[in-house]
Amino acid sequence: TGRYVRDFVVPDDYPQVDAEYRAFVAGGDFAHAPHIRYRIPHRDGHDVWLEAHPHAILNEAGQVVRFQDVVRDITEQKTTEDALAAAMIESNAAAEAKAQFLATMSHELRTPLTSIIGFSSLLKEMLADSEHRRFSQRIHTAGQGLLALINDILDHSKLEAGQLELDSAPCSILDIAQDVVDLLELQAQSRGLELTIDCGE
Repeated sequence: TGRYVRDFVVPDDYPQVDAEYRAFVAGGDFAHAPHIRYRIPHRDGHDVWLEAHPHAILNEAGQVVRFQDVVRDITEQKTTEDALAAAMIESNAAAEAKAQFLATMSHELRTPLTSIIGFSSLLKEMLADSEHRRFSQRIHTAGQGLLALINDILDHSKLEAGQLELDSAPCSILDIAQDVVDLLELQAQSRGLELTIDCGE
């Protein structure tokens, strides 16, 4: 009683505290008291965080003459908030590093894949033998599948960042199934298996 807030507030915090009290008075909305945070030195030597909830007391002219303040110790809450904020910063930094790695990796992988897809397509057009053309088409399809996988990895990164946009387009289920069979046919044959597609009308 009879002492100023500045007598208790840590000097580094006082300018902000003073500004918030002045803004409360200047705003004139005394029905909604602000929550003002600041530190004070504890008698044991460490700082504690307090949160003030001041109510303005007015004179007959409607002017603020004093404050009635309710202050609570929020040191534990502030410590938790700071830890969460630090964890969020660390998480965002890790996500940014991951996104940068994926972007770099995809660029490095796409460069040779572009050549594989392009030359396999060119080779298919140059070959007269249908069997060889089919082999060339398998190389081309596998390259496109690998490129799609790389794009899916990048899409996963975009999904985590909330930036994924879906692009709906018509497709042929039969063509997709045939591509899968073509990719796995050699592996199946090496195990004595035969892959076939049974497609109804």
